[in-house]
Amino acid sequence: MYVSKSKNKEMPLVTVICMTYNQARFVKQCLESILAQKTTFPFKIFIHDDASNDSTASIVREYGLKYPSMIESAYEKENQFLKKTLFKYMVGLFKKMDTKYFTCCDGDDYWLGDTKMQSAIDYLESHPEFTAYASNTYIDDENKKGEKIIMFDNKNIDYDFFTTDKVYIAHTSGTFFRNIFTHKELDEIEKYNTDFENCFLGDTVRNLYHLKKGKFHYEKKVESVYRITTKGIYAKFTDLEKDCVNLKMLEGILLYFKQERADLFLENFCWSVNKIFLSYKTVKLLTVLNANGMLERIYRVIEYNNKFNFLFDLSSSKNFCFYLPSYTICEYTELFIVLSKYLSEKLNLDVYYIDYKDGFASKQLKNSRVKFIYYTDRMDVVEQDIPFNIVLPATFAFQMPKFKSIFSKVIFLFENYRETDWIKSQTEINEKQIESFLLLKCLVWMFRVLKRF
Repeated sequence: MYVSKSKNKEMPLVTVICMTYNQARFVKQCLESILAQKTTFPFKIFIHDDASNDSTASIVREYGLKYPSMIESAYEKENQFLKKTLFKYMVGLFKKMDTKYFTCCDGDDYWLGDTKMQSAIDYLESHPEFTAYASNTYIDDENKKGEKIIMFDNKNIDYDFFTTDKVYIAHTSGTFFRNIFTHKELDEIEKYNTDFENCFLGDTVRNLYHLKKGKFHYEKKVESVYRITTKGIYAKFTDLEKDCVNLKMLEGILLYFKQERADLFLENFCWSVNKIFLSYKTVKLLTVLNANGMLERIYRVIEYNNKFNFLFDLSSSKNFCFYLPSYTICEYTELFIVLSKYLSEKLNLDVYYIDYKDGFASKQLKNSRVKFIYYTDRMDVVEQDIPFNIVLPATFAFQMPKFKSIFSKVIFLFENYRETDWIKSQTEINEKQIESFLLLKCLVWMFRVLKRF
């Protein structure tokens, strides 16, 4: 790796980190937008080229020669991203950084206007309790022929780690940070190298790390552009692969921050799983999840949730009753037995099972805390005291005359049942993974139901 040193004699206040790889079409616009900034203080630009095979490195060298007092550059001989060492490299860069503030702008993104940096630093200088400042961003997607979309909320917001409901607060190109990294903490972050490298955790962890140590100010004004290109690393993935990356990211964050705001990370994990379940058929879904090691990750997250019980707010869900059909009605019998015990014994919810007096479910769950509502051969409900909020498998709801008169109170839990046989036929997926996958699927749908009330 070749490094050209900056000759800036006055100590800069800000470091702008610019990561590049095969961005010859865009890197000039990126660097010009940074150099155009009008500030009352000096700043420096550090450019890292990750072994580009186009003319990106040559363009960076030209700028380094033209602005030797401002630009420092590094040129890799081998691609660090492909070697899965880029995250470790970034941690090492933060250890060496000697400026009070820093920001990141990738080589295919760029800033708007000439006051972005001054506004950000003025705010952080006058608000020492804030560790990060961000402004809004345009998305410029090449696939949409240059149409620019505003990325975030159109209002100013101050975020706090212990109250925020968001994991992703602002885009990298729009954010300035106070340099609060300590070598000890960076050593700890470096231990998560493999997990973080695999899910592009740089900006998300950086945002949350700073949010934990202070407040995060967000401005609605648009001052940067996030460019999505057809050759981008993330853009090459399928939608399902992107969803898997997001799940890995959330699990990695959960591991790093542990029980601190585990409710936030588990909730976002749950909604991400929910998106996956609603978007893809099971055959494709299980194949991809298994290939990406996601079934094991889902199992670990469920185990973590069992330990801390953050997935459900029991104070708001204790009045819900979930009706689970018997063997003769639904193919999900074994899953429902697992789910029933989980809800009643681990989450302390009222769980009702609909069955014949001496039916399959009654025998399987007779020693559990599950309660029963019995029905006759005519499908009439014997028990008349039906709770107000009811969650039912969709096909089952239409078979019970009693429920036909109270559909306004019924929430449908399942869209289809035709996956159990296929799952069991997949010998490469073990029973523990199948069970955790289906259990989380049930929990995700229940989570959606509870959030509606």
